[in-house]
Amino acid sequence: MNITELKRSILKELEAQRTNVINRSEMNNFKAHSNIKYKNLANNLSSIIIDIAKTKIKGGDTTSLEKEKQKIESSMEDCLKEIGLSPNDLKPNFNCKICNDVGTLPNGEYCQCFNKLLSDKINSLNAGIKKISFKNCELLNKSLVEKINTICNQYPNQKFNKIIFSGATGVGKTHLTLAMTNYFTNKNIYTIFISSAVLNQQFLKYHTAPVNEKQEILNDILDCDVLIIDDLGTEPKLKNVTNEYLLYLINYRNAKNKLTIITTNL
Repeated sequence: MNITELKRSILKELEAQRTNVINRSEMNNFKAHSNIKYKNLANNLSSIIIDIAKTKIKGGDTTSLEKEKQKIESSMEDCLKEIGLSPNDLKPNFNCKICNDVGTLPNGEYCQCFNKLLSDKINSLNAGIKKISFKNCELLNKSLVEKINTICNQYPNQKFNKIIFSGATGVGKTHLTLAMTNYFTNKNIYTIFISSAVLNQQFLKYHTAPVNEKQEILNDILDCDVLIIDDLGTEPKLKNVTNEYLLYLINYRNAKNKLTIITTNL
């Protein structure tokens, strides 16, 4: 499944989740209004709210009406308890309070809940990533781990948008960047961890794709909040592809002030 299909899948998943939440609240409302006592109280509440509005328009005192409204609301809550419900059960309890489980915002951008799901699904390909955190980097240089942890805590207000880990094989570069991936993902920051070999294949796919299909191929690695490229320099150099598109990627992300992290043995 490519990223475009993955996005569609997540939106469908969120749509089903949202539908279930709405259906549950509607069933609870039906159950509540099937109770004669609650239904009568609800009707009385509607009437008192109208009376309050009319009185305010006329400039009258609504103190007694407000007190009556509070009594009715209290009685309704007691009635709900008797039938095993609460006021919160009567309205959709969406998991995401920002987009109400739609996955997108009014401006067309993806919500942070969507980005979290997308990051989780993409990075789930990296075995054991969820188990890696700064707490189990004890075999690495302590001051380095603390420094990187501080940088992560400062995001998106850190002083630079590029980090390069350079060192021999086995010193813990990938382990540390996986800890960063896990940290950012848990903060609902859209993060992609990708090996240089897979990235190189993306570049080749982009290079050989028809013009009308090019845009979606690199969109996510260009625009994700944090991009982590692992093992840069081990990929085969493809003429007119590897260096050219890597330069394009880095320049584009620099211009957008996106955080890019690279590990390399070079």
